[in-house]
Amino acid sequence: MNPVPSPLSEPQASASAKDVAVGLASDAKEQTARIAAEAKDHLGSVVDSQRQQAAASIGHFAGAFLQAAHSLDESGQQTLARSALSVAQKADGLSRYVRDKDLRGVASDVESVARRNPALFIGLAFAGGLVLARFLKSSDRRMEPAGDLAYAGEEV
Repeated sequence: MNPVPSPLSEPQASASAKDVAVGLASDAKEQTARIAAEAKDHLGSVVDSQRQQAAASIGHFAGAFLQAAHSLDESGQQTLARSALSVAQKADGLSRYVRDKDLRGVASDVESVARRNPALFIGLAFAGGLVLARFLKSSDRRMEPAGDLAYAGEEV
């Protein structure tokens, strides 16, 4: 006859449950780390894509100012042409900077500027906040449904 396996003693059952819990915790930790790495990679590729699009947009802006500078020069408005050319050159430099720098490099440069010129940095951050708030406010208005809106005091 086959001997009946004896049930685990209380200390053995406790140790076995502990081993299972440790294994599950280890598996969960590994899976969390894998998911975090995947999310970081995905975010990096999204940021890189957006950075490239921003660089292209700034490059188009620079090209438009360069064309304006040539048109102004041909029409005899050299002072405006020089100003437009200066804007085009600065925009082209910004386009190259955005295209060539990674996120860490940009963050490092921003930190460096903030340390050298804290008042300028705070002013630019404030101005950027105002621009962002204005953009978000105007975007919110575009999202509202048009038509069939009752005026205050008007019965529907």
